[in-house]
Amino acid sequence: MIKYEFDTLVLDSSHTKEDQKSIDLFIEQKVNEERNRILQELESYTNGYDTLSIAKFKLREIVTGKAY
Repeated sequence: MIKYEFDTLVLDSSHTKEDQKSIDLFIEQKVNEERNRILQELESYTNGYDTLSIAKFKLREIVTGKAY
């Protein structure tokens, strides 16, 4: 059984190495998806150049997913 407590996953003793592998793969996939989402958002602000021109508040919005 997996519980979420104090900002961490707590696994009971019945959890196996295969369970841990699955959890690790899931987390890796989600992190990569978020990185790709952020990169795509940032690339939309390059205006066809190799430099980035974006306001700091917009950058915070892209990274956090919250409007400021």
